Amino acid sequence: MAITLIVLYPIFALLSRYQGAEFLRPLALFCLLSGVFFPALARAKVAAWLAYILLCCALAAAVALRLERLLLHLPPLLFLSIAASVFWGSLMPGRRALISVFGESLDGPMSGEVEAYTRSLTIFWAVLLSAQLALSLYLSIFGPEWLWSWVTNVLNYLVLGLVFIGEYLWRRRRFPERKHLPFLEFMKKLSKFDVRKSR
Repeated sequence: MAITLIVLYPIFALLSRYQGAEFLRPLALFCLLSGVFFPALARAKVAAWLAYILLCCALAAAVALRLERLLLHLPPLLFLSIAASVFWGSLMPGRRALISVFGESLDGPMSGEVEAYTRSLTIFWAVLLSAQLALSLYLSIFGPEWLWSWVTNVLNYLVLGLVFIGEYLWRRRRFPERKHLPFLEFMKKLSKFDVRKSR
């Protein structure tokens, strides 16, 4: 449910631009907010419910002040900023590359060659996310609305998805001696991985 709500955000954000349906802007933000909070709300955490209600009220106030267009630009920038910082942070001195940590937790001890590959891959993802962040920020400030909408709601996710799948397929051929989970099982493991393990 949480993933469904979050996925609805870029869909409604894109439709709000091309269908001229301004009511979809706050709906997109509400879906995103609900998707992020859904796991904690489902566990009936009081603090989460209080925070969720306060943020819903803040969103309603922003809509009343006609600030929803501005707010609509923030989630992609926040997502890319957080994701890029996680990858860059794992490359700092005294830390181990994020993908190296995940790979070892998944497939066991790595050879020096595989360790070097996963570190290079972590650098690649950090650079890719940073480039997407820079482009999205530029378009958010200086670009036409239609181009910003396509880049942040379609192109960025399409590129990330294609790179992710392509790297998975390449890795299976590059290191055939290592254990490789089926793609769906790999995704399940990835969704449960704690990024704090790289600290």
